[in-house]
Amino acid sequence: DSIVYKSDGGNLSNLNYFMPYASSFQVNLSIDDKRTPSCTSTTSKDLNVVGSTGIFANISDSIFCNPNATIAIKNYSNIEKSKFKYMIWDFGDGSTQQYNNIPNTVMHSYRYNGNASIVNYSISLRIFDTDGCTSNTSATNKYKLYNPKLSAVASEPMYCSSKTVYVNSTSSVSDLITNGLKWQLEDYTQNLNANETFTAPIHPQAYPSSYDVKLSLTYGNGITCHKDSTFIDLIKFDKPIAHFSILDSSLLDVCPPYILHLKNNSTGYQSLQWTLSDSIYNTSVKDTMLYYVEKPSNYSVKLKLNGYDNCYDSTSLAFVSKGPKATLSSDNYKNCVPVTTTLTLNSQDPIENYLWAFGDGNTVSSPLASQVSHQYANSGTYKPSITIIGTIESGHCFNNLELTNPIIVDEKINLDYQKSYSYCLGDSANGGLTIYTNSKASPSFYWTTDPSSEGSIITDNTSNAIVVKPSQSANYYIHAKSNNTCPDEYGTVVVTTHESPIVNISDNSLTIAAGTIFTPNPTVQSTYPDLKYTWSPTTRVSNPTIQNPQIISDNNITYTLKVQNTFGCSDEDSLQIRTLCSTSKIMIPTGFTPNGDGKNDIFYVKGYGIKLVNHFIVVDRWGKTVFERNNINANDISNGWDGKVGNVSAASGTYVYFANVTCNEGNIIPLKGTIVLIR
Repeated sequence: DSIVYKSDGGNLSNLNYFMPYASSFQVNLSIDDKRTPSCTSTTSKDLNVVGSTGIFANISDSIFCNPNATIAIKNYSNIEKSKFKYMIWDFGDGSTQQYNNIPNTVMHSYRYNGNASIVNYSISLRIFDTDGCTSNTSATNKYKLYNPKLSAVASEPMYCSSKTVYVNSTSSVSDLITNGLKWQLEDYTQNLNANETFTAPIHPQAYPSSYDVKLSLTYGNGITCHKDSTFIDLIKFDKPIAHFSILDSSLLDVCPPYILHLKNNSTGYQSLQWTLSDSIYNTSVKDTMLYYVEKPSNYSVKLKLNGYDNCYDSTSLAFVSKGPKATLSSDNYKNCVPVTTTLTLNSQDPIENYLWAFGDGNTVSSPLASQVSHQYANSGTYKPSITIIGTIESGHCFNNLELTNPIIVDEKINLDYQKSYSYCLGDSANGGLTIYTNSKASPSFYWTTDPSSEGSIITDNTSNAIVVKPSQSANYYIHAKSNNTCPDEYGTVVVTTHESPIVNISDNSLTIAAGTIFTPNPTVQSTYPDLKYTWSPTTRVSNPTIQNPQIISDNNITYTLKVQNTFGCSDEDSLQIRTLCSTSKIMIPTGFTPNGDGKNDIFYVKGYGIKLVNHFIVVDRWGKTVFERNNINANDISNGWDGKVGNVSAASGTYVYFANVTCNEGNIIPLKGTIVLIR
């Protein structure tokens, strides 16, 4: 009676349909055309489907409270026994079972080890016959198995005093009923929902102590399940109790130095802190602490424990090491060099001898010197110390003490400076006079022109130098202000002014023929005699130390005349020379004698105003080149012809030379002539 296909206007020539089980079926086909009212054509056909039909049902429960369960299935399948081949059961947990006969009942055990809180299994059955037909039957989520995982966590890992504790369930469970969590701690119980916190007041009677918590679950849908678990020692109480001992306490009866081993015997803590006199050591766990006892003194040890839940405990011990105990003091810790100080040793114990060391290389030894005076002659920082030796009753123990605060000997300023200067008025090369001072300390400097007036301060800073430009002779006063206990220091610098000479060269630029001898004719005005003249450079200058020397013009050059008086005051002026060369000032000899006597041995280009010899060549009477140079300086004997061709001396005779020179002003002059070589 089921319609398996219907289409408006479609054309279906073939219909594929899965027949769900073996039986006799009638297939009806109705076709309506598009007319209104439509005409209908109906036809039918009987269809006989052969094969087996799988049918099964539960015998046992289908819902279980735990993941390990055994099920029983009743097999009601419609099977033609003569054609039965075999059947395969799939239980949905990855396991299958094949039967070659037809069972009435099928058994299977589920064993689930996963973490899911609920597991569903589907069952399928496949039946095979000799006709090659296969029947498939399945039931989805046929069995449901609960798999609750119980767990709980306390809000604190440890408690240290009576209080209300808090516990939360971290269980994994499905279908938990309302108030399905039942908590029990000793006689105290609570029924709660999944997200509610279990609270219970606890008053421990002893430390350490622990408490078990029991959790019971009620869950299920279609079934009522129960599961419980007891969490051993879930709630813990412990209180820190501080205690330590000295393992080698016998050392307290001998002279230090020695090392004590402090044994930590404490319980119930997370971390601890040792305080050894003034030194603090933090550590999480340290069973043994080493304490270095250096000298006779009063010592203390404190052990503080940090426990759980913000609890703490502490204990301490004070002891005195054997030997003379003392303190060291001074009546003068800081002063200007030299410093005399009185050092005093304070002790209530009998002392046999005193050995003083003052930190400057000096020492004193005396059985009576419990107090000494000492003078420090040099600046610096000193740490005086003393070694005291106890009497025989104290085992001759000794004690080394050092002054806690050092003795500081301040350095004096020791102002050092040049007491007089000369300053030249009108000296164009001097931008001012720099006055310097030196000192060992680092004072602040105050420079004045009147020591009685603050208004005359030139500078007020830490500079040790000033630049002055006095218009007349003057005194400058130095106030070196100390930055320590030493006194300020003062000084006076006398600056005497002098007139500078005045130099003038009337014509500062001169164009002249090369080789010309001329005098610059400078004028000099000076208040003082005994002037010093200096011309620079000294090229072609007859005497560079006189006022008006003769100068031969050769190259483009600038001469400077500096005139200085006996006070070091000076002035200067300059003269710029521009030379013009000509053949009349180019000197080439007509002969030379290369015989090695040092006279006229080399043939080369000489003259004034020549910038460069571009080309210089010598040929014999047949036109063969015997010597050639390019781009050389004039007046350079090292680039002249020595009368040899290669390493062979040339024959005596007449040779022809050609030269091309560039003058300083840029003119190019060609030269040609003959030279006689005489042996």
